[in-house]
Amino acid sequence: MSGFLTIWLHTLSEARHRKLLVASFALIGLQLILIAALVGSASGMITVAGALVHGMPGGTDALGAIFAGLAVTFYYPGLLLMVWLTAGFFPRMQERGSIDLLLSKPIGRLALFAGRFAGCATIALAASTLYFGGNYLVLGWKTGIWIPAFLLTIPATLFAYTAFLTMMALISQAGRSTALSAALVTGYAVFIGPLLYAAETELGRTLMGDSAWAGLFAVLYNVLPRTTETGSLLFEAVRHGRIGDTTALLQVALSSLAWFAVGAFWFHRKDY
Repeated sequence: MSGFLTIWLHTLSEARHRKLLVASFALIGLQLILIAALVGSASGMITVAGALVHGMPGGTDALGAIFAGLAVTFYYPGLLLMVWLTAGFFPRMQERGSIDLLLSKPIGRLALFAGRFAGCATIALAASTLYFGGNYLVLGWKTGIWIPAFLLTIPATLFAYTAFLTMMALISQAGRSTALSAALVTGYAVFIGPLLYAAETELGRTLMGDSAWAGLFAVLYNVLPRTTETGSLLFEAVRHGRIGDTTALLQVALSSLAWFAVGAFWFHRKDY
């Protein structure tokens, strides 16, 4: 446990000295200022409209749907921000000099791998809290409309991010490249994941039929984390205050655990 905590603290210390981290948090702060200015210019109208909608039959549901849409709108940029923010930590750990120094310490490789993972997740949690919590406070302050379910974006984004982090940790074993890790995971989040999800819909199955591609897509859909579906679940959770079908969440958790185990095993066996 002491080795795990040492690496976790080392990762956080490294993050504090990274200009990219400082720049990213500054960028979040700038975004909050711009959102405050944008919403503030029409805050009076928004407040009046919000009060009118809230007083109408079904008005609460309508506001919930609006904030659910805003939650998903902020969700994807925030998720990709965390990916790019932490993409370099595993590749840098494996650079010559850095990995030699770490392995010379009385710390097991599993503790080293897990500590690095936890450190990245902690950084992402801080960024997520600032980004989504800040936007929630700005929107509420400027409009007078408070929908606490909007804050579900924080755990939802962290959950999806940990799936991507397991992928980046594994990819770094092969490439040791920050750009490669970030680009592949971004490509999966933006293109591959949605494509696999679309292929599993009724329309997708009809179009693909019984082709070999349909079988390949089905295998990948069940093996890779279904992070695309977390956005839909987030929308429903913010809108109705509850999570519906949790099958996708369970699949993401199990898939992420498997990817983490493979990455940790490879790191444990790898010759540096």
